[in-house]
Parts: sequence; structure tokens; C-alpha cells
Amino acid sequence: MELREITDGVWTFEFGVRPGPGVHFPTRSTILRLDDGTVAIISPGPFDEEAADQIRQLADQVLLIAPNMVHHLYLKQALAIFPGARVYGPRKLGVKVKSLEGLYQPLDEAEKRLSDAVEIVYLKGNSFLGETVFFHRSSRALVVTDFVFHMRRPFIGLTGLVLKIVGCYNRLGQSKLVRWTTKDKAAFEKSAAELKKFQPSFVIMGHGDVITDPDQDWTPFLANYRV
Repeated sequence: MELREITDGVWTFEFGVRPGPGVHFPTRSTILRLDDGTVAIISPGPFDEEAADQIRQLADQVLLIAPNMVHHLYLKQALAIFPGARVYGPRKLGVKVKSLEGLYQPLDEAEKRLSDAVEIVYLKGNSFLGETVFFHRSSRALVVTDFVFHMRRPFIGLTGLVLKIVGCYNRLGQSKLVRWTTKDKAAFEKSAAELKKFQPSFVIMGHGDVITDPDQDWTPFLANYRV
């Protein structure tokens, strides 16, 4: 499957996951070109040979990043495809997934490497999700992964029902799972408020349509955000 170019220096790889019987979530990896020519892959997916070849043509060096405690499923598979890649993830990811222990460095180490090209915001107060947001300076693309969903009709099987249950049916919204698992709501809202300083041209989530007009959906959502 071919990569999709969102804008200069930003690509996505689209695939699907089935979190339960009859449920299909469109999912994406986001590829960002850094200032030194390296590419950072946020939420690595099940890359086929065509996509892997395209990524190799973009850069000689690859960084693989799990942006939260959920989007790590294809890290080891991606490392096999890009054996020289550096791997980063939430500090406690290895506690949750024992098979990843010793394979990655904590995200604050990635921050040192990315700082010229990408600004990172850690969403604090929810260790279950451990979400990290990435702002790509040159393209003004904001990668939010599971902070919000933006899935639109038509839906396959029971997907629409699940989205209604979690409050994200056919709209930009945040899953109730985030609310249910956030232990320190004040800390989470405070760190989410940091996202207001960005003026993105694109908002890229892990599930759903890329937002190309943030003033229409994203800006109002963030202005009134409460977890």
C-alpha cells in the first residue's frame, strides 16, 4: 500500500485494526521528515514491502516511536523491517509489554533528538494511555494519535455502535475511555491546554479523517475541552 502525502515532509500509512468482533477501526502511522533528513514514524504499522521501500527512499535513518501505551503493536515488526532504527516509547511501556523490554528508549530521549524539528507535549495525569502529542514545526502538522477520534460514516459492522458508546460517533471527539482512565483530571487538562499554543495546519489522529481545516473542528473542540 502506498504512503499518502499530507503535505511537504508529512506522510501517512493507512491500515485497519479490529479491537473486537465486528469492529473495524481505520488506523494510521504518521511519518515526519526531520531537519537532518531522518524520518520519524509515529505509531508504526504493518508495513508491506511497497510502503517499506517508499520509507527507505525518504531517508537512510528511521526512528520508530510508540506515542502512547496502546500504539505499540507493530514496533517489533517495524524494527525487523528497519533493523538499524532507533525505537522510542513511553517509559513504562516495557512494564506493560514484557517483550519490548530493552528494545526501546524512553520518549524523553527522543525529545532530545527531535527538538529542532518537532515539539513534544506529554499529556499528564493518565498513565493508562500515556499519550504524547507531536507538533512538526515546518509543516505545522499536529499528531495527536488517541487524544481524539475523527471517524465518519459509513461504519463497518458494530463499529458505529462502539463509537456511540464511547461518545465519538461521526464527529471529532474524545473517547470516554480517556475520561474513565484519567486519574488526575487537573493535570491532564493543564497539559492539554498547552496544545492551544500551536496553530496547526493539519491535525492527524490515529483513527479517523485528518483535519485539514482546524478552525472548523479542532480549535472549537480545544477551546471548550474538559476531560
